[in-house]
Amino acid sequence: MAPARQRVEQVIPIHNATDDPMVLRSTLTGKYFSGPPEVTIPPKGEGAYSLSFEPSWIARVEGKLELANQRTGELMKYTLTGVGVEPLAESKLQIQCKARSTVTRDVKVTNYGPTPVLYTIESDLPNISGLPTVQVGARQTVTYSF
Repeated sequence: MAPARQRVEQVIPIHNATDDPMVLRSTLTGKYFSGPPEVTIPPKGEGAYSLSFEPSWIARVEGKLELANQRTGELMKYTLTGVGVEPLAESKLQIQCKARSTVTRDVKVTNYGPTPVLYTIESDLPNISGLPTVQVGARQTVTYSF
């Protein structure tokens, strides 16, 4: 599980009990998953395959990872499930003003997706005013004033 636009890494430990280096080639499928194409584990040693998941938005994704031992032909198969959840806050906004005075602030609103989005503006601050929505084009950033 990873918040949208954040990367999580799963380390898969691998032990090589042989007297020869173990070269593992990876075959990886599934959107948002990534990892090295090859890892080498030293003789009588330990190593790891670092699998990453970085969803661009909320999603449930299935994938597969196969690690093939180049010397023996042995195959290690993994079924992957990645879950992208709501993104984390990207910043903290603090507003200081005097009582009964008006202050205007601007914030950047970014659409990371491939299609335009109409965002609905919500706030838990009393007496805030501004447009109720803001339209942001694909992979663009606009300024919203309130």
